[in-house]
Amino acid sequence: MKKRIFVVALILFLLSLTACNLNWFTTTEWKTGTKATSSKTSASSSVIETTTTTAHVHTTAYRVVKDAKCTESGYGQTYCTSCGEVLDTNIIPATGHTWDSIIGHEPTCTEDGYTAHSECTKCGAVVNNQILPALGHNYSFSHRIVPEDDNYVSHSYAVYTCDRCYGTYHSLLQTNYKAAYGYKSLSILSNSEAYLAFYEWLYSEASAFRLNYTDFEGEEPSDGGYEIARKNVAAMGLTIKEAAAVYHTFLYDCPEFYYLKSGYIAIGPRDGDPHTFVMQIDEAFKLSSYREECQNTVKKMCEDFTAEYSHTNDKLTLIKNIHDFIIKRVNYGYEEDGTTPLDDAEAHCIIGVSASGNGKASAVCEAYSKTFLYFARMYDVDAIIVHGAGHAWNMVKYNGNWYGLDATWDDQPETYRDQGGIYYGYFMKNEADFNDEHADGGHTPYDYYITNGLRYQFPIPPFASTSYKVNILGKVVLDD
Repeated sequence: MKKRIFVVALILFLLSLTACNLNWFTTTEWKTGTKATSSKTSASSSVIETTTTTAHVHTTAYRVVKDAKCTESGYGQTYCTSCGEVLDTNIIPATGHTWDSIIGHEPTCTEDGYTAHSECTKCGAVVNNQILPALGHNYSFSHRIVPEDDNYVSHSYAVYTCDRCYGTYHSLLQTNYKAAYGYKSLSILSNSEAYLAFYEWLYSEASAFRLNYTDFEGEEPSDGGYEIARKNVAAMGLTIKEAAAVYHTFLYDCPEFYYLKSGYIAIGPRDGDPHTFVMQIDEAFKLSSYREECQNTVKKMCEDFTAEYSHTNDKLTLIKNIHDFIIKRVNYGYEEDGTTPLDDAEAHCIIGVSASGNGKASAVCEAYSKTFLYFARMYDVDAIIVHGAGHAWNMVKYNGNWYGLDATWDDQPETYRDQGGIYYGYFMKNEADFNDEHADGGHTPYDYYITNGLRYQFPIPPFASTSYKVNILGKVVLDD
């Protein structure tokens, strides 16, 4: 009985599977993951029903997730390109360094060197390397450039040469006064013979003092200066006012005599006009050791200029280089109140700019203009200093034309600067642009009447009709 019941149950189970239309995989189908299509026709309809059953099979690929480095392992993965499942991960060992021997390099005057060492060609790692600091220049006096013709525009200067790289710089200007604009301007005046004779006396005495190692001791003079020479100008046919005008011209022709006091002493009888002119050095320069220190800052300034700006044969670029170098080197000097221009002797001569490289000084307009003339003389650029209304500036000759240049006014506060941090509003300008609405009379020179004494200004040359500007690339071009 039990056996009959089991057979009936089995038959009923198989019939139910047929009714449910179950599909079973054969061994081959299981391996391939695909079941053959089966179909049937409904008894109540002519529609054929089709069923397909599929199992997923991975399609594999390999990828490097992290590259191995010289000292770090990486890893890769085997993954399915269809579903993205990561099937396996493997470690990629560190590659190790590939060393290359680097030959040592000796330091130069301006560039560091290094010892022989090993360097990895893959990651750049270095072993056994030592930096050898740059040596710096070792300059010594080489020779002096002296013009062959007294009337030639060039001036004398010393040439210093580095015994390692043979680079040179110019220093120790000595003005060829007979070619100076101020000296020549005196030669056309009615009393020119006396004016030139006194000018030459001033030049001779000032030059001789360059080799004077005297220390001026004792009580500070009430007038702030020490006598180094005196001359009876009345015997030369000059008044003290005329002598003062010649002295003023001389001072602004020869910026190398930084130690001279801008004022003078006039000596004469109690009753009557004074007849003796006394030339002084400023009290600030009374010690020879300090004068030597100042002269060394001038030499260092010239060396720094050469280091910052390579030599160029383009005069217009050279003029810009001098202008920019001065502005970058110095700040305009004020007294403690922050508004009154500095009155120190150094601030009124080239030392105000040269010593600023050591952080010791700052300058006012006289120092800016005298330093510009100092460099212009050494590099054969024709320039002059113009003085008036309590201000000093330069005029520069280029291509036969004269232009106004005011490095002091171009040294503006940061908020007013443009090209490369320097303002060029008063660089190589014609008269209209140089005396624009912002100048407010500040570029009006003193009168050329020689009886004005220290307020005498020799007639300045006519301005060019054109102006220059500095474009966004820092190049000097005509201002259309």
